[in-house]
This record gives sequence, C-alpha cells and structure tokens, in this order.
Amino acid sequence: MSLQTKKYKEYMAETYEPILLSDQPFIVDHRALKAFADSKGVRISELSEEEKKSFLHCNPNYKKKSKLGIAAVL
Repeated sequence: MSLQTKKYKEYMAETYEPILLSDQPFIVDHRALKAFADSKGVRISELSEEEKKSFLHCNPNYKKKSKLGIAAVL
C-alpha cells in the first residue's frame, strides 16, 4: 500500500459521517430562497435573518432521537 493510499484511508476514517435528512428538524427551500434573493437583486448572504427564516419548513420525515439512560428519566 502506497503512502498516499494509507493517508487517504486514515483521512476517510477520521471524517464525519453523512448527516441524514431524517435527523434534521427543518428543511430549507433553497430554490425559493435563491429566487427571492434574485428578485431583490442581492445575494443570499445579504438577506436578513427574518427573510431567511421564512424559507425554513418543518421536515415531515424528522425522527426525534429517543434519549437513553438517565437522560430519559429527566
């Protein structure tokens, strides 16, 4: 195994796992957000927080993780 392959495998072992959509309580409507920013003639980063929050929608597939151990009792 070459040094480059070894470093790649070590890097991949240290990276984070993908975040599942079912773990996210909200979904951002990116297409509508981009269209809104374009209609105002600004970039998305220049929109106010209130304007950005209007494009958050509850995720119907969200699965709240159950608490285990002592946290479940509290």
